[in-house]
Amino acid sequence: MNKSLTKLYFYSAINSTEVGPFEDIAEFEYIKDSLITQQEKESLLEIFVGDVKDVFNGKFDGSDIVQYPYTHFMGLPFKYKSILEGGVRYPSYETRDLSSPMKRTGVGRELVLSHFIDDPKIDRVIFQPKKGGKLSDLIDRISNNSYWKGVDIDSAYILSCNGRAFPRHKYVMTIEFNDIHKHVLGPWTGRIHENMELWSKIKHMILNFDGDYVKLLESIVRIPV
Repeated sequence: MNKSLTKLYFYSAINSTEVGPFEDIAEFEYIKDSLITQQEKESLLEIFVGDVKDVFNGKFDGSDIVQYPYTHFMGLPFKYKSILEGGVRYPSYETRDLSSPMKRTGVGRELVLSHFIDDPKIDRVIFQPKKGGKLSDLIDRISNNSYWKGVDIDSAYILSCNGRAFPRHKYVMTIEFNDIHKHVLGPWTGRIHENMELWSKIKHMILNFDGDYVKLLESIVRIPV
């Protein structure tokens, strides 16, 4: 593990409660610079379309910010800006465990990459529902990607969940470096989620769009932030 990394913060990805420290996690495959395919691009747009429909159905007006976080939309212009300025900071995460309460994160990054970046590539973490993984190995892989390699990292904020089927395996769904802003969505995403003025602007765009989902996506992604 990065020798300068001395502070680890462990929280539940489901409710933001603090959890005990751990090293053992489910076995994972770390795929570096994985190309986002045309089929995946189309699937990601379908997810965006579903989110837009959920706004019209009022699902983003409730209190479940884990299932329906405003950052499904609000995070897009920030991710676009971050990618343009320095590349992709973090991988996407996925578990094949059907009993896991959270199965995938990083969709927003993949959506931006697939629609607005030429030759879109992202690192992927794919968990299997069996033991064998180590948190320190995962942190090492992320901290040595093209964005973080050579950067002094002193803290890691770790969001995880457990599968519900026995034996209950642990899946890391977010790791963020050098930021300890406590939020169920993670430090960086959580800070964006609190920007209600931006959410009001985007929600107005959604409720008044003309039915062209690709055009709506581009309008949101290119909001100056």
